[in-house]
Amino acid sequence: MVCFSTKYMGMEISSPLVLGASDLSLSPNIVMDAMDNGIGAVVYPTLFEEVAMMNQFSESQQRKYEIKQHAKRNMFPFVRHGDLHAHLSNVRDLVKRLNVPVIGSLNCLHPDAWVTYAKALEDQGVKGIELNFCVPNFSWSYNSKHTELEQCRIVELLKSNLHIPVAAKLSPYFTNLLHHVKLLDRAGVDSLVLFGNPIFPDINTQTEQMSFDVDVTSDSILHRSFPFIGKLYSNIIAELIGSGGVRNGYDIVKMILAGAESVQVVSTVYRHKVEYIPRMLEELKGWMASKGYDRLEDFRGNLSIECRESKRIFSRKGYVDMMIHSTNVAKKYPLKKMTEKLTL
Repeated sequence: MVCFSTKYMGMEISSPLVLGASDLSLSPNIVMDAMDNGIGAVVYPTLFEEVAMMNQFSESQQRKYEIKQHAKRNMFPFVRHGDLHAHLSNVRDLVKRLNVPVIGSLNCLHPDAWVTYAKALEDQGVKGIELNFCVPNFSWSYNSKHTELEQCRIVELLKSNLHIPVAAKLSPYFTNLLHHVKLLDRAGVDSLVLFGNPIFPDINTQTEQMSFDVDVTSDSILHRSFPFIGKLYSNIIAELIGSGGVRNGYDIVKMILAGAESVQVVSTVYRHKVEYIPRMLEELKGWMASKGYDRLEDFRGNLSIECRESKRIFSRKGYVDMMIHSTNVAKKYPLKKMTEKLTL
């Protein structure tokens, strides 16, 4: 009998699939359907300090706040879950409705705001706080060391003020991500979500306008996540959560083989609706049955850096070998086909 039981931020959940922070969670009906279809936990959309503050200020107060932060108001567009009281009320109602853990997501500018809003979310009954560290840094004055130390201080601050676990959701854009994760681990973070997907603007060459590309479910994003999970597995205390590019049950398998305890999914549910979740879990179940695995723990980390066959791939030697012996690339993309593509 295949069992999907695993952990999320230290809590026992019945499924490795977690609905990540998105507007999907703003609809109680969608979240209820997601739970009925096999989601093990839900992360509520991120509460941003700027939006929560602006919805409480008068127009003159807002202008003073914007000047103080060196930011224009149009950088922080109004979102439905921006009002603090509404946000907290919706979180509280969702906690009461669901039989799976609800996690609060938070992004702030100031240390006292991190604590204030995290405690407010804790008071609503959330089972954990996810620190959304994926927001791009728009400051020219902060160097990479400052940003990394600041994130560690935030983790330490919340760990000393909360009674629930804390996760850090990271982007891959660090000078040395492995070193930074080690620092966060020492700071006491309970879980690491690898990776969030910062949405970068795209350029429409026809209209000569900027726009955002939100189609983030791709193979390349998945390949960005699980190699780092594989490198970190068993080398840190914090739990590893896979995120980004998870499109089917076999992508869940890849994350767990690398060492993930659980996996967040968002874009695939947007694309295929919550009814697609059972199919993903059925693919996972079928793969496990074909390999003779009864539990996720039976194969978790089997292809991490701890695996003898994987050590070389995760090392400099693996990279050098791949670059020098690149005949497989030529076989996959013959010169003739490449030329044909270029002439189209």
